Amino acid sequence: FSGTLFVSTANDKTPTSMSVQNPGYDTSGYSAATLTSNLQLSGGAWADCGNITVTATTGYRIASINVTNGGSGYTSVPTASITGGVGSTSNPTATAALGYPVASVTVTNGGSSYTSAPTVSLSGGGGTGAAATASVVTASTTTYPVASVTVTAGGSGYTSAPAVSLSGGGGAGAAGTANIATTTTTIYPVQSVTVTAGGTGYSTPPTVSFSGGGGSGAAATATLSTMPSGTYYVDHIDINNAGSGYTANPTVTITGGGGSGATATSQISGGTKFGKVWLVTSLAQTATGARSMLQMEVASPVLGFALGGALTLDGPNPSVDAMPNSDSFRIKGNDANSCGGVQEADHPAIDGFDDPNANPPTNSVETVKDSLPRPDHYTGSGGTPSVQNGFASLGETMTTPDGLSSVIGAIYNAPGAQHYDASNVGSFNPSSTTKSSITYVDGDLNLGGNNTGNGILVVTGTLTMSGNFSWNGLIFVIGDGNVQFSGGGNGQITGSIIVAKIWDGSHNLLNAIGSPTFHWNGGGGNGIQYDHCLATNLMTAVPPPNYTSTRPLKVLSFRILPY
Repeated sequence: FSGTLFVSTANDKTPTSMSVQNPGYDTSGYSAATLTSNLQLSGGAWADCGNITVTATTGYRIASINVTNGGSGYTSVPTASITGGVGSTSNPTATAALGYPVASVTVTNGGSSYTSAPTVSLSGGGGTGAAATASVVTASTTTYPVASVTVTAGGSGYTSAPAVSLSGGGGAGAAGTANIATTTTTIYPVQSVTVTAGGTGYSTPPTVSFSGGGGSGAAATATLSTMPSGTYYVDHIDINNAGSGYTANPTVTITGGGGSGATATSQISGGTKFGKVWLVTSLAQTATGARSMLQMEVASPVLGFALGGALTLDGPNPSVDAMPNSDSFRIKGNDANSCGGVQEADHPAIDGFDDPNANPPTNSVETVKDSLPRPDHYTGSGGTPSVQNGFASLGETMTTPDGLSSVIGAIYNAPGAQHYDASNVGSFNPSSTTKSSITYVDGDLNLGGNNTGNGILVVTGTLTMSGNFSWNGLIFVIGDGNVQFSGGGNGQITGSIIVAKIWDGSHNLLNAIGSPTFHWNGGGGNGIQYDHCLATNLMTAVPPPNYTSTRPLKVLSFRILPY
């Protein structure tokens, strides 16, 4: 810092005061509340004044300025003046920037069943502070549509029209727009969130919020990773509600937790591709002028990941020994819905595989039923025992070697996936996994004891489980398609398990899906419980590949038209 020193008469020269013109600052922070410095005198100073010392008291710089009222009527950028406060002699400066207020809101859909005016909120557009109130149309009934929205505060700083949402009032379906109308496109849920910067200084997990993307309802939680300093960075984010209606990747906002700087990006999932339908028209005319017109509607196959039952034996003529005879053993296809989301309809306890066009015909479903010593212990859709043919509902991707190979390939390449093979599978610690973990084992895996694993698990060889071992998540035994369970403990698979043989002993893909192997000796109190939160929800973290079809289009209808 620098300033002017005032002294007594020329004979005395005793310092009386000092005026600081330039306080200076240190971006790293002073090491103590005060500092003592020898004065360096210049400009008219006496030579014997060099032994003067002073004590300087530190203060703070102005870091930022929050606009509490944007005002109105500005036609040019106003001047920002800063006065008052200890340190005002340092002459801080600031500049203002103009934005625009919200002028009006147009109701594009009045909705229905409102018993009182809903709350209006405005988001996006780059500004803040806008507010509005809704009015409802009253009639002879007690529920009403929204008639209009009145802007009560235009806010400031908006560079584009914010989004309008209406909540409360007991109704539903009302919508409005500040300037432009939205268009309808294919909609998706949020698939995953990728942390692009973990930030620093977090002591508790920050709050994650989503904006933009055209959808709603998505929610997520952040997880911190410990650092030696006692503060944390954001390690990953688990989706606990995928929402719906998203047409583009929404923006992820991370707040709270005491830290700063963390950023993330989201990825919506395309889900199952239900194919397209085309109308094909053909016109023929003979040399004599006779005409005929034919039309048909054709559709492409269902593509993408799809789940069958709590247990899916994905292949014809499965090798299934007698299932456990324990009175406590159960396989349940009803959705446990552990995350409290929208509960799915009942799935089969066991999905079999019988292609109606197979030659010779297969009897997979009957083979499975014949292996059940207690048929009433297999509950879900379709009666008891709940064993159904899942060939049609699974679609092409999940019923062909190429399709299933693309699914486990996408899991292998998913962000954060952990890879194991024969050289390092012994280091796999299932107890360290979480719901968001993705584990890919290229080969055999043996799980036993009283441990519990979590997340997505892929095993391309033989999966062996014994004792009280449990797994909370989605298990793919795809490749050799061989499962060996034993022991009479209380281990439980909560989620879903899929078993499929797609290659030969040299890992060459088969021309058609092979016969899976599933052996379960013992029983005890263990079993399988379907849970979409630990099955379909987990797959939202896996970016879908570009699924392709090798099957011809399916004819839906055919007709001859008079012409």
